[in-house]
Amino acid sequence: MQKSKASILATGWLDEQDARAIESGFTAQVIGSQDAREGLRAFAEKRRPRFGGR
Repeated sequence: MQKSKASILATGWLDEQDARAIESGFTAQVIGSQDAREGLRAFAEKRRPRFGGR
């Protein structure tokens, strides 16, 4: 959630091309996080995820 909010605040007034460049940086950070891996693992194991804010 923090990265989503930061992305919105950082790109709200930029043109689309510049905004996409910044958003892709935030996306890369989120995809590589431990919570992202836990979410995928939990889905595959059909259980609730245990997110740790990492």
